[in-house]
Amino acid sequence: MSIMEDKYGVIFADDGETLSECPKDLSGEYIVPEGVLDIERGAFSECATLTSIIIPDSVVFIGEYAFSDCHGLTSITLPYHVIKVEEGTFMGCTNLETLIIKNPKIDIDDESCAFLDCPLKKIVIPKGSKEHFKMLKGFKGYRRIMVEEK
Repeated sequence: MSIMEDKYGVIFADDGETLSECPKDLSGEYIVPEGVLDIERGAFSECATLTSIIIPDSVVFIGEYAFSDCHGLTSITLPYHVIKVEEGTFMGCTNLETLIIKNPKIDIDDESCAFLDCPLKKIVIPKGSKEHFKMLKGFKGYRRIMVEEK
């Protein structure tokens, strides 16, 4: 297994396919490189001054607590190939107001507290997927689930 580090101090494994760890003082916007398939458990956890993260379409898996306590995040887009939101993925992101989901069949574990303490005001889902999201207990309290217009 090869380990490498980018200019921001973010650590990758498996020839760059796995994003393993990010320095806690990473701030501003970070763009995950195209070709990353997995963001490991807790990789961005406690990066409180990270204000934006761009996740490429290549990402398939985001581990538990990957973005927990990233207080600076206000919006996140989960690309089409992300198939599951794990336990505590965005827990404690106290300023996360907008969630855009591209996969109409994404699995969000109802009991996982993936969005615990997130003040989500706007959730945008793919056209034709409203029934799927209505079935998820974790989204029953949200009145502002909007269907993408494309």
